[in-house]
Amino acid sequence: MTNSDWTSTLTSGAGGVTTEEAGQVEGDITIRTFWSGAGKRALVTVRAAGGEDWYTVSGSPVEATTEEAGQAVHDATVAAARQGGGVKVSPLD
Repeated sequence: MTNSDWTSTLTSGAGGVTTEEAGQVEGDITIRTFWSGAGKRALVTVRAAGGEDWYTVSGSPVEATTEEAGQAVHDATVAAARQGGGVKVSPLD
């Protein structure tokens, strides 16, 4: 099984992204999503610009049965983070 990952750098809206370890991360951030073909899950992480530590976005990992679903989780999280409000990862319908 293959694995994939996607990375996006952006400026979040107010409230940013909610993480399990550090609460909210906002401002200039990088979101990285790892998709595991074997586990069929997408793990979404975030770090502040210039930071070294990656934090798990609340709600992650989520089921993503295909690589395309993994990328869709990433894209939806990035789009929501641009809006802000303490984004959490949500399963795709």
